[in-house]
Amino acid sequence: IHQRGTCIGIFDQSFGLVRDPNHSNNYLIKFCFLNMQTQQQTHQPQLLSANQPIPTYLVDMMQNYDQTVQQQIDSTDYFIEDPDDDDDDDDDRI
Repeated sequence: IHQRGTCIGIFDQSFGLVRDPNHSNNYLIKFCFLNMQTQQQTHQPQLLSANQPIPTYLVDMMQNYDQTVQQQIDSTDYFIEDPDDDDDDDDDRI
């Protein structure tokens, strides 16, 4: 975090994403953690490596949520209806 060219703190942010059950290959943000630390600093902080491991509690939360959603999807019966079919008769005569 910078104010007038001076670094006044750092922050890190984590997102928990889950698959959207209604749209394949789409993800929704389930939760977001933001950790902000203000400090007096005279030099620029070094960027953290993007290769750091994900905290295990976040992995556990995402896996548990994903399993729960998948169980709900598996236990739901989906019916696909013809949108222009107003009745159960398949007779299209005039």
